[in-house]
Amino acid sequence: MKARTRRLAALFLFLSLLLFACSNPQPLPTEPTPIPTLQPATMPPPATPTARPEFLTIRYPETPPSAVAAQPLYLSECATCHGEDGNGVVPEARNFGDVDYMRGQTPVRFYQIITEGRNEMPGYKEQFSDEERWDLAFYVWTFAVGADTLQQGQAIFEQNCAVCHGADGVGVVPNAPDFTDVAFVAQRSATDFFQVVTEGRGAMPAWQGRLSAEERWAVIEYLRTFAYEPAVGVATAGAPPAAGGEEATPVPTEAPAATETGAIPAAYLQSGCVSCHGDKAQGGAIGPMLVGIRARHIKEVVRKGRPGTAMMAYDQAAISDADLEALAQALSAMTLQDAGVELSQAVVDHLTKAQAALAAGDKAAVETHLKKAQEAATDAPPGVQVTLQVMIQRMQDPNWDKYIEMRLAALLGS
Repeated sequence: MKARTRRLAALFLFLSLLLFACSNPQPLPTEPTPIPTLQPATMPPPATPTARPEFLTIRYPETPPSAVAAQPLYLSECATCHGEDGNGVVPEARNFGDVDYMRGQTPVRFYQIITEGRNEMPGYKEQFSDEERWDLAFYVWTFAVGADTLQQGQAIFEQNCAVCHGADGVGVVPNAPDFTDVAFVAQRSATDFFQVVTEGRGAMPAWQGRLSAEERWAVIEYLRTFAYEPAVGVATAGAPPAAGGEEATPVPTEAPAATETGAIPAAYLQSGCVSCHGDKAQGGAIGPMLVGIRARHIKEVVRKGRPGTAMMAYDQAAISDADLEALAQALSAMTLQDAGVELSQAVVDHLTKAQAALAAGDKAAVETHLKKAQEAATDAPPGVQVTLQVMIQRMQDPNWDKYIEMRLAALLGS
């Protein structure tokens, strides 16, 4: 009972105090309350502007760099860190013998590093002349590319590439790059070239199915030597072959004779036709035979191209109307014998049956005999196989009969 009384007394006291506070509010201030003055922060000293780094102006040499000239300079100034074999003798020194690494690099990047330095390596802009730095930039490839690779690449280039790119690498067909252009080669890695050679680009076909990876790498390393003088022996256009080697078969400067009374016009070679259609228009691994094709058809295809194929359109800047007319007439007058092509009897039999079916208007029979002729031509030259393949594909065209009639007449000499 006493505890309850105490609790009630405490509650009464609390309520009394609360009522007293509410009935006597504190008066409002008569003047604004001053804002306290804050101590100013100490300002840091003004920053000294940092000078912007100078960007290196690349000056490409007017004459091809020489890895031969760079060799003594490398041995006297660079081998201490990078080793006489290029494998590196101090920590973090680059191994120039690492083939995979070198294939991904560009000469211009090495030129920049030699000029400006990188990490622990100082720059040599003041010590070496511009020509010496370019010589060194190309010399380091000596450790990853041997003489045997360059010689292998040279043989492949002369056999497969010179017809379009020229024996000297300058290029003889429209849009072919100039491999003697130092800037063009220095800005691209071997990997960049490898992708183009493998996949093809523009009028250039893909070489993945015709050259092994090793052969493609070899020809790429060789074509780069048009822009510089390699330190290892390799015969170049117009130069004597390497000691102990056999003289390479020269690339013809004009198309060989097609008939006893005339020759395929020079425009055939200059326009790059030979690379896909063969030196005698006998066809190849890419393009069909051109012998006996109507002149009007040849001119139309040359001017318009064939979308979806490697056959690009050639305007008058690439081949004039007069040259195209002469070329079309020459090809139209050619026969299989002129091209050095002989069809097996089995192929001839099926083509003859296809011609008879065409005359009868039996499209299905025409296609059947063309496919049988293709099966019978498994041992025939690539140009024959590609020609038959194209004929079968063209069966889907609206004017298939005109094209097949023209092809069969050329193949059968009728």
